[in-house]
Amino acid sequence: MEWTVFWSQFFFYLALLNLIGVVSMVVILLSGLRQIEKLVDLPTNLNLDQKVSIIVAARNEERHIRPAIESLLQQEYGNLELLAINDRSTDKTGRILDELAGDDSRLQVMHLNELPSGWLGKNHALQYGATRASGKWLLFTDADVVMSPTTLRRAVSFAVNDKLDHLAMMPEVRMPSLFLESFVAVFVVGFSLFFRPWKARDPNSDSYIGVGAFNLIRSKTYRAIDGHKPLRMRPDDDVMLGKLVKLHQHRQGVVNGVGLIYVPWYLSVREVVVGLEKNMFAVMDYSIPKNVFWSVVSLLFFLLPCGAVSFTSGITQIFYLVIIIVLLSLGWRVASGINVRKLSIIFFPVVISLLAYIQWRTMLVTIINGGIHWRETFYPLADLKSNKL
Repeated sequence: MEWTVFWSQFFFYLALLNLIGVVSMVVILLSGLRQIEKLVDLPTNLNLDQKVSIIVAARNEERHIRPAIESLLQQEYGNLELLAINDRSTDKTGRILDELAGDDSRLQVMHLNELPSGWLGKNHALQYGATRASGKWLLFTDADVVMSPTTLRRAVSFAVNDKLDHLAMMPEVRMPSLFLESFVAVFVVGFSLFFRPWKARDPNSDSYIGVGAFNLIRSKTYRAIDGHKPLRMRPDDDVMLGKLVKLHQHRQGVVNGVGLIYVPWYLSVREVVVGLEKNMFAVMDYSIPKNVFWSVVSLLFFLLPCGAVSFTSGITQIFYLVIIIVLLSLGWRVASGINVRKLSIIFFPVVISLLAYIQWRTMLVTIINGGIHWRETFYPLADLKSNKL
């Protein structure tokens, strides 16, 4: 009997704490996300003459490279150059790039055959391209990103008008199934809670933001922070570029790119699990305690209510029901904001479990293998951990 009372009280207070935490989190998150403006809804300056150099690093991207490069060449922006760096590809990527360059002189293709010691392939390729760029602005974007024709003009206009040194744009992520769309929604919630991108603009906040799909930065700012050299062994180079900008006290901002820019992220659950191996542990600075802490917190706050509602009763059960309703409401709101189907929220419990699994699997695989395999190249853990920021 005493144990029954103990567990009843334990779950009551746990549910109360959970409810307070979830409601507070939802209020902060929704309030913050509302501060991130949709670029497609903002006015645009049509008289822009500041040259932009678009830099794309590609390794074995034959599946996506053609539509991505074509969308960049179709930008309604007169003064631009496009530098595509073929980083040791073994598929048709280089050939496709050469074909596209033959049709448009703005596209410069550079083929790399070797990777210098102490560099990740992508980071070296981006640095290589940036040192050969002549634009006042540099746009780093991934080789699978597709942009609408007005994207660059809108982004540069926003950055110039707001006197920013760095602008990150959060893309629309397209997935082939309802379950994977649910993964995107949950990932956005977790990413936003962890990085608080709406605070990146605040010079008094330590929050920062960077997005691999769209990192627009003044070339003088890029040179001032020594480019990608401080990030040469960071697989999370996109967000770390944002951190580097913030550490050097340059002005940073973020916009929502839904309706303007999209990325076809992963085609299967297996691709998600394998694809995130390279950076999930890196975001935690390769810290086992930090990785364990965040995975346990996510399971307790977001997954436990779904199970506890079935074996609790009374006010405790009501608390857990309210938590579930609040979380589903959050998912509904986030899904509408990132253009994924709202029905995807039905998979939230499974996706939260999957994310925790990916966190633990990535940590264990990285430790057991002594490093990460990324794009057919192995990078030792000791080298990765030494590149702190």
